[in-house]
Amino acid sequence: MKNNLVQLLRYSVVLFGLALVGSCIPAAKPLFLDSSFHSVKIDTIAVLPVADMRTDKSLEISKVDQWRVRPFRNALTRARYASVYIENRALVDNIAEEDLEELDPSWIKRLNPGQHRWVLLPIIYGSHKQVDIGKKVQLEIAAALFDVQTGKRIWFHKDAPKCSGGLLMPGVMQDCIQTSYWALAMNLPKQ
Repeated sequence: MKNNLVQLLRYSVVLFGLALVGSCIPAAKPLFLDSSFHSVKIDTIAVLPVADMRTDKSLEISKVDQWRVRPFRNALTRARYASVYIENRALVDNIAEEDLEELDPSWIKRLNPGQHRWVLLPIIYGSHKQVDIGKKVQLEIAAALFDVQTGKRIWFHKDAPKCSGGLLMPGVMQDCIQTSYWALAMNLPKQ
């Protein structure tokens, strides 16, 4: 009887864990992939700091730039891309959602952190809604790959997992955001 109870508890914990992780399963196809993507050799991708497009920034996500490094590094390495991580927040602090929709080539060229042709921009969208017991938080992670030499967006994916709920504690939020970054990077076509 005691073994059955222990086994039931183990299954319950596993199912609960799968439910949490299951909400972080990515879609397989990117929202946008330029037809010229495979015609050029990508040498190094410069991963910019995260552009924060949340409507309500009262919830502090102070380490979001640190959270991007390991997932992108691992996923980009698996996809056979070299990567560097840019820490200059000035490149992304003034990005507006309109910039990402209109995609002016001169704006894209301004994203260049130096001598890098390929720039990956992680983006975080989100909202907060007041509910009976605190706030409900919804986050959505996206990323865009730009060719700053031609001023074109090459790849974009926003259909990442939505992390939501009133119980988004810092550790859960970090796990969900890191999982989302990894899923986005894994959706980049391999070289």
